[in-house]
Amino acid sequence: MSCLYPQKSDKQIYLSVSPLKSFSTGDFEDIWNADIGIAGEFRFDHPIGQLGAGLSLMKFNSKNYLTPGFFGLDYYFLYRNQFELFSGLSLITGFDFGIYEFRFEDGDFYESHAEQIEREFALKIVSGFNFKIYNSWYTEFGAGYSYIFTKKKIELLSFRIGLAKSFTAPDWLSEFLE
Repeated sequence: MSCLYPQKSDKQIYLSVSPLKSFSTGDFEDIWNADIGIAGEFRFDHPIGQLGAGLSLMKFNSKNYLTPGFFGLDYYFLYRNQFELFSGLSLITGFDFGIYEFRFEDGDFYESHAEQIEREFALKIVSGFNFKIYNSWYTEFGAGYSYIFTKKKIELLSFRIGLAKSFTAPDWLSEFLE
């Protein structure tokens, strides 16, 4: 039986952290503006690409006194595929899916604590570049287009630049990640 994807003898684990900036349009942009946030990801090599999970946190400030600001918490599963363009430079494409959580700030505005938190399903298409800067250290530049499934359409365009570190997975973990 032939394999469609090349098998690597050692599996790599990637940890990354990045500052993040999001932009939006429409009604959302008229009410809130985003501060700079932070994102972190855990990825591992798999025969079909990289699989993993991520988390980002960003503060959205209200533009008027009637609407409370909120913290946006995006937790997601991810898929990435890398295409080497030149030695040390790769194009990254992929997608994320998960939950986008809105944690509203003004507790007096809501009747119960449950009303302060809203969770919605979210999808994101991502693309970017990864450049090897030294041994197992990389810098990553990326963009993502998110669609958050709420009653009113929310679309966010986000940009990030950060660092990633790769590690060789121990044998017991490599077997588990298969």
